[in-house]
Amino acid sequence: MQVSSLNEVKIYSLSCGKSLPEWLSDRKKRALQKKDVDVRRRIELIQDFEMPTVCTTVKVSKDGQYILATGTYKPRVRCYDTYQLSLKFERCLDSEVVTFEILSDDYSKIVFLHNDRYIEFHSQSGFYYKTRIPKFGRDFSYHYPSCDLYFVGASSEVYRLNLEQGRYLNPLQTDAAENNVCDINSVHGLFATGTIEVLLYDLRSDKPLLVKDHQYGLPIQSVHFQDSLDLILSADSRIIKMWNKNSGKIFTSLEPEHDLNDVCLYPNSGMLFTANETPKMGIYYIPVLGPAPRWCSFLDNLTEELEENPESTVYDDYKFVTKKDLENLGLTHLIGSPFLRAYMHGFFMDIRLYHKVKLMVNPFAYEEYRKDKIRQKIEETRAQRVQLKLASSVALSEVVVCLLVLLRVNQESELEARSSCLEGEGLVTYTQNRLLRQLQNPRGSPGPSPKPSPLLWRLRCPQNRGLDLTRPKQGRAFAFRCTHSLLLLRLRWRELGTSSFLVTEARHSRS
Repeated sequence: MQVSSLNEVKIYSLSCGKSLPEWLSDRKKRALQKKDVDVRRRIELIQDFEMPTVCTTVKVSKDGQYILATGTYKPRVRCYDTYQLSLKFERCLDSEVVTFEILSDDYSKIVFLHNDRYIEFHSQSGFYYKTRIPKFGRDFSYHYPSCDLYFVGASSEVYRLNLEQGRYLNPLQTDAAENNVCDINSVHGLFATGTIEVLLYDLRSDKPLLVKDHQYGLPIQSVHFQDSLDLILSADSRIIKMWNKNSGKIFTSLEPEHDLNDVCLYPNSGMLFTANETPKMGIYYIPVLGPAPRWCSFLDNLTEELEENPESTVYDDYKFVTKKDLENLGLTHLIGSPFLRAYMHGFFMDIRLYHKVKLMVNPFAYEEYRKDKIRQKIEETRAQRVQLKLASSVALSEVVVCLLVLLRVNQESELEARSSCLEGEGLVTYTQNRLLRQLQNPRGSPGPSPKPSPLLWRLRCPQNRGLDLTRPKQGRAFAFRCTHSLLLLRLRWRELGTSSFLVTEARHSRS
């Protein structure tokens, strides 16, 4: 059982499980049920509820006991008894059935509309009578008070055949070039026809009361009235929409996996049957529309248990993409096609299709992904190595700051004195560069230097040779000693003269 929800309306799919082959023995079937979870959890309400290849239409008798379905190949009609939950009989036909209608309360009177313009009447015993209509028909409805059959098809006219008189009446004229579907409400007598849009008519007026568009550009396959909630169920080959007949507001919608051919609503219940382009016919249960039928009343208890123990749904085989992602992939033309399923602000698409298109758009995506993974692995291995302590940079920065603060004293006067000895280089810049070179190489510059620099004589003193500048405390002690030395040097500058000292420093730097 599969559960979906739209507008807080839960829809239970009762035919989504796997079907077992008929030729399997009971022993193998039991073995499959033990091994396969999907087979064990599947629900089979009616035995052999399927067609050989494709199911075209499905109807329910008025008494609710019989379900009739038509399909191919060969063209046939099957009748299922809900009291026995099995197949009652099967009849083969001359041509494919477009649609049919059950005129009696049971299966004793049936009218078939074939794809070759023939109308075939069947009784309880079998074939009874056959006639033709002027144009190829696509759908018809029966009006019980007047015994009229309304046929719509490849024409703008709605043909009327009176079964009591046995002759055709004047047709109804519509604005559409052709009509695909029609239906008559048995309560108020409203007659509805549909093309791509759904037109709601009153028999006393020739103008539609409401127009509803499915926005898919596909012909309408089926239209039904739901009396308890004043809803209209309209379906095309892609989606089933349920909307209010007065306001046109969407109540909920259902989008099966396969294309739809027909939709049937079980009377006075929330059960829905669909004829699909697959051998298996669809069965859906919507508790909001009504209770489960009497012959499968256990569905109410089953759905209540599912609501008490909800399970999270994970779409492993689908990829959620937004409209912007589709523009980047160049797949905007797939909007409205079976490859994209609209959901919230985006779409679900098959994960295999997504990977193929992604590879075509960016063929080097895998190489980029591989390089990123290699880079991440290298960074992880580097993180496991021994890291250098950050205290060294902190200590050295403190030393540089302490020295530069003292060197900025009286900068203007010192720059004037420096301009007479050096060409365009300030004292702070000159001393700073020299100091940084000495800090990077405490043992002296790589080149030959006959005398050590007066600014760093403390670094070569015996008491400072064992200092470790990577430690904050020793770095601060060295900075304090350097500041003390600079104060002494400043007094020395005043005694000997700044210019002579700078000339000496310049000679040492050039050597």
